[in-house]
Amino acid sequence: MRHHIRPILFSLLAGAMALAALGAPAPLPAQATPSTYLVDRTDDVIVIGCAPLTLNDCSLRGAVQNANANPGSTIELDPLGTYTLTIIGELVLSTTTTINSQNGVCVFGACSAVIKGGPSWSDRLLEVMPGAAVGVNHVEFTGGNANNGGALLNSGTLTLTTSQIFSNTAGGYGGGILNFGNLTLTNTVVNGNKALIVGGGIASESSDSLPATLAITNSTIVTNSTYGTIAGTGFGGGIASFDNISGTIHPKATLSNSSILSNTTDVVGLGGGLYLSGSNTFINVTLRGNASGSGGGADVNGQLIMQGGVVLSNTGAITGGGGGLYLNAVTSLINVTVQGNSASGGGGIEVSFGRLNMQGGSVVSNTATTSSGSGGGIRADGPLTLTNVWVGYNHALGGGGGGGLSSNAPTLITNSNFTHNNAEGGAAPSGWAASPVC
Repeated sequence: MRHHIRPILFSLLAGAMALAALGAPAPLPAQATPSTYLVDRTDDVIVIGCAPLTLNDCSLRGAVQNANANPGSTIELDPLGTYTLTIIGELVLSTTTTINSQNGVCVFGACSAVIKGGPSWSDRLLEVMPGAAVGVNHVEFTGGNANNGGALLNSGTLTLTTSQIFSNTAGGYGGGILNFGNLTLTNTVVNGNKALIVGGGIASESSDSLPATLAITNSTIVTNSTYGTIAGTGFGGGIASFDNISGTIHPKATLSNSSILSNTTDVVGLGGGLYLSGSNTFINVTLRGNASGSGGGADVNGQLIMQGGVVLSNTGAITGGGGGLYLNAVTSLINVTVQGNSASGGGGIEVSFGRLNMQGGSVVSNTATTSSGSGGGIRADGPLTLTNVWVGYNHALGGGGGGGLSSNAPTLITNSNFTHNNAEGGAAPSGWAASPVC
């Protein structure tokens, strides 16, 4: 019987091989496993070991490479670490990933890891690919320099929490961030970024298939700028939210309990704080100290509903209108204060091709600054409705008239007060009353 064992084994082996040839299932490959990668070195090298308790075997690039292979992973950074990129090429995340920097203890209050471009760095810092969902917590991005999206380019879903986008540059769109997907900011600061054409801080642009969405809560957009000096450049010093190229897919922006402060464009630009298309909802938002050629606080080209908040001390250039708001679309202001803004005309608000419905709130101490300017408080070339609004202490310096209101369009005023407005030069407040004071 022993002499028959080997032939039997060979027969069994041959049979197994025949079954495999006929399509018997092969062994399954190893499954991707979400993991936590503790980045323990700050130099820009590709080290992918990332094994627990092994020193200096996990770089940021290595952790990103591992995370892309294992969806759902977390990259942990040292909250006191600065990760300087020097190898050519941005970081790219193609799958669901979280980046944190809160495992350490900060002695002097809150702190964040820093991801920055090194000397002569000429790329953005991070790109989020379509289909990826990336959450970033307690991280600062600085020193990015790209054609578009100076620090970040998002085509997926990107959520920034308690983070900062600081001092990045784009030669085109989105000095800090260019968003084609879903972008959420919470407790985040976007400051000191600049772009040549659109969106000094953030540019949010719909693609040819999907609307871009932008949600900002408890955050600050401050001292960003566009620096284009040729007409057709310089839109949205702080944020620009706009249609796709064909104008068929409209974006959506929702801002709450946030501040848009001291953002600028050149005098040929539009929307020092904001340049808006699509659908926009603001709750308790502050627009303050922004400046532009027109629409110092915001240039509005899509529907805007603004509830609560203030539009304060914004400026339109000498040749521009709408120091606070320049409106080319249907706008509702509910219990909003528009105060201390200035422009050549429509010192507080310019209703151009839009329609304004204002309920509650006030238009106070705004100024139309030029000799031909009109509407110190409001200048309306589109339909206007004021209900329970106080219009007071506004000033038109030139002969255009309308210290409080200059209207050349259908105007409905209900239960509203006009007090202590003044138009110099004796010109009547056009379309409202035959007196320089209304």
